[in-house]
Amino acid sequence: MEPVRVDLVRAELPVPIDENVCATVWPFAWDPEPLSHDGQETVMSRLVEDGAAAGELRALRDLYLADDLPEGTCNLPLGDSAFLFYEEGAPSVALSLWLRDAVPLEGPGGGVELPGAF
Repeated sequence: MEPVRVDLVRAELPVPIDENVCATVWPFAWDPEPLSHDGQETVMSRLVEDGAAAGELRALRDLYLADDLPEGTCNLPLGDSAFLFYEEGAPSVALSLWLRDAVPLEGPGGGVELPGAF
């Protein structure tokens, strides 16, 4: 399965997420921490090459596109908005997830190298 790229911001909130926030518990069995960052640093999207994890992320996107997301997950516009999750047992740790398919021409940091001088 082709890889995906994610931007996953992990932030400690001053108050826990409650029922008034459109978020749900992190739905995947794998730990989000190795892919996440605090949002304060400049981070390019990170590559998810694990076929199972990439498949789970694509399945979430497919549910979004079919307007059939799990209860509590917002169906926000793609692009500017992220899926919002929180860590199980830690409702004050928010996880904002953006994802996209990886492009074969991308370098390790997610950018596309331009050819030499024009």
